[in-house]
Amino acid sequence: MRFEAVGCRQAAGERTSPLRIGTWLQAVAVAILGLVLSGCGGSSADRDFGGALTIKLGDEGRVQVGEWNPISIQAAKPPAKAVHPEVIAADPDGLPVRFLLPDFKDGVSRGRFLIGQISSPIRVEFVPSETPDAAPIHTVTLSERNSDLRFLKPDVRLWGIFEPDTGLRSAIDKFVEELRDAKGADASSPVEVRSVSPTQPGDFDGLDALFVGADTLRNLAYGAGQTGDALKSWLARGGQLEVIARGAPADYDAPAVKDWFPIQVDAQSAPIRFRDLVILSQGVNRGLLRTPREGTPGVRMTASTGRVLATSLDGDLLMRAPYGQGSVTMLAINSDEPPLRDWDGLPALLAGQVDYDVKRETARQRTNLNPTGISDLQTQVLRTTNQFPEVSRPSYWSSLGLIVVAFLVIGPVDYFLVHHLLRRPHWTWFTLTAWVALLTFVGVSYANRTSGTVPLANQVEIVDIDETLHRVHARSWFTLYSPESQRVDITVDPDKTWPVRDIRDREVRWSGRPEAGFRGMHRPGGLSSGEAGYTLREGSDGASMIEAFPLRAGSTCDIESSWSGTLDEAQVAGELEGDLKSRFQGQFKVNLPGPLTDWFIAYGRFAYHAPLERRAFGIMTLKPGTCVDIKDLQAKMLGDYLTGVISTSQFRKNRVDSDYVFTRETYDPTGIEPYDIFKMISFYRAAGGKNFVTLTNGPVMGLDRSGVVSNGHAVLFGRLEIPASQLTVKDASPKLTAETFVRVVLPVRQIETDFSFPAPPK
Repeated sequence: MRFEAVGCRQAAGERTSPLRIGTWLQAVAVAILGLVLSGCGGSSADRDFGGALTIKLGDEGRVQVGEWNPISIQAAKPPAKAVHPEVIAADPDGLPVRFLLPDFKDGVSRGRFLIGQISSPIRVEFVPSETPDAAPIHTVTLSERNSDLRFLKPDVRLWGIFEPDTGLRSAIDKFVEELRDAKGADASSPVEVRSVSPTQPGDFDGLDALFVGADTLRNLAYGAGQTGDALKSWLARGGQLEVIARGAPADYDAPAVKDWFPIQVDAQSAPIRFRDLVILSQGVNRGLLRTPREGTPGVRMTASTGRVLATSLDGDLLMRAPYGQGSVTMLAINSDEPPLRDWDGLPALLAGQVDYDVKRETARQRTNLNPTGISDLQTQVLRTTNQFPEVSRPSYWSSLGLIVVAFLVIGPVDYFLVHHLLRRPHWTWFTLTAWVALLTFVGVSYANRTSGTVPLANQVEIVDIDETLHRVHARSWFTLYSPESQRVDITVDPDKTWPVRDIRDREVRWSGRPEAGFRGMHRPGGLSSGEAGYTLREGSDGASMIEAFPLRAGSTCDIESSWSGTLDEAQVAGELEGDLKSRFQGQFKVNLPGPLTDWFIAYGRFAYHAPLERRAFGIMTLKPGTCVDIKDLQAKMLGDYLTGVISTSQFRKNRVDSDYVFTRETYDPTGIEPYDIFKMISFYRAAGGKNFVTLTNGPVMGLDRSGVVSNGHAVLFGRLEIPASQLTVKDASPKLTAETFVRVVLPVRQIETDFSFPAPPK
């Protein structure tokens, strides 16, 4: 059998060591054994595949740690019998995790997998489908040494570009090269570019932004294999779609695009010509963009909700509109034609469409000394879920004290006992054995008492309710604690108290810390054949589950889950209107399954919360059916509200004038209060990012809703008593403690502020 892996090669500089006599004898024995076996029917691998295998991992060999990565396996000749591949990759603890891929169809098998440690090898086994418990007929191990595998950290941004789009690809690649040059040759780039296929819905997994032309967007929307639905689902969950105006007018009028695209393009009238493009040069810090005398052709754009990023006397040049919890940004002129094509600032302009600040992102990539061991918000989330007050672990000083007591007992105490009290020094052989047995019994009993007797579980989750699209998406983090070693099956389902239907995208997986320390995803790892692994399997209903997960006595494990669905009824209904500046008015009614506490609304640059003096009116806790008027709320700058800015006035010595003093809270990266953590996760950029939080938001970057409130929608954030996800652990019923946070995206009708003077009185 011949095997070909993409980029598979011998490492440069490696030499074959000379074989010794013993090695020659072993080689001859293996050859004879191979001839005997081949005479009995030949190699099963050759018989089943009959040719070469091509394995494609990630995107051109780039695999992101902690995120789903695609894998494609192609056989030159379809196997004679049903065979399915199984991908085995390490989780953050180093345990081998098995991902089952479908059987070969037309010689191809596609799927996805997770990897939890940097530089960990990936093993692919080919197993007969009729006897899945049998030994694999062929095994391939891929690593950085024998292939072009390259591992990306979770905080690396992935930008997708449609495969034939060479113009956009060259511009974005140029921007990425400039980032690498600015950081140094040995530094990793904070941005990677991935090619996207219109026929594979899974290509959108893990993408932060997608750049397409208007003509390409039509092909994506009409793509086979539910690609159009996958594109809209990815966008509604927080994706950023960047569209370049080009192609025929029919591309904008296509029903597959027009029915959902939030920006309306006038495809009936003649194209307009922009004669002033200088505004696109602002903030790019490149050469001035000059406009030809005859102007540059473009399209006319309008949006009922959103904001204009760049405009001219001829029309809007750059516009952004929300779609669910994501955003769509459109450039009114073609970037593949002059003058944009020849402009040095085009790469930076395209990067700016996804709110990418080079200075901010480069600063967050710097590695600083971190004495707390916590550098990311997800690490802080998992630190919160790992708190079990029922399990009272002894401190280090207590353990050290017990060791000192043991030494004193088997040393001076035993000596005094046998020499001075019993006066039988030779009895020390019996007393020492008794002391050791007694101390062992006491230690085991104390450990069992402090380890607890019942399994425990902590759950924190964030539920996104999108009233603009009537969708709901939940993401949960679980930490399981077991007083005994056992293997369990784990599933997560939506709670029945929530009115959700058409449940999809249900998955459960391990969760890891983006750190270089213990249980961290940034530390190099490997696959251990002796470790007890488990399987991530996709059920018949499309929901994934964990099979045979090993729970160790007195230890914890971290699990993460997510699911999406459609709401049967509105959870928050109302009529709101605003202008993204200072006006925000209207009413809304809450119909959530339970009361909402510690809530506030973010819209534009302001946060609206219930004033303390209205605590008696029942507005601090929103019970189902409560109606709230925006005019009854207190407004505060969103950044000041998130960072706890307080202004106090102090009289001067003359007792007439006063000075105002502003103080700001300090965020505690070691804190374990879930409300503070998820408030920062939800509005990370609005709070100042790493400048205030002092932590990155790599794996939870997609949960930042700062862009939603600045693009025309309002977000209601609060704490809910009823969880949206239900954890099921087979053969174990852990005692569950849950914290649920809700973010409701509310549509806001955009109004124009009238700055004209009133008419003079008659």
